[in-house]
Amino acid sequence: MGCSEAGTMSYTLYIANYCPACTRVKAYIDTHNIECRVINLDENDAETPMPIMIFPALTEDAKLLAYGCDITPYFKRVLEIS
Repeated sequence: MGCSEAGTMSYTLYIANYCPACTRVKAYIDTHNIECRVINLDENDAETPMPIMIFPALTEDAKLLAYGCDITPYFKRVLEIS
């Protein structure tokens, strides 16, 4: 299933346009079928649970879990992806 604009999981990935790290992380999530909601803050007026200054940013239930290049290792560790 991967990331979608309307996911049911509590994971939310905040991304921005012209962000190579955002593209890589979203591709990783899609490849590994990790369910999450994706919000592009350049294209959406969504409120964030906290100020986000580094993209991409991964949250779960309004808690910042990881950002930038730390998101992929986070999922590898938590979801035991090899």
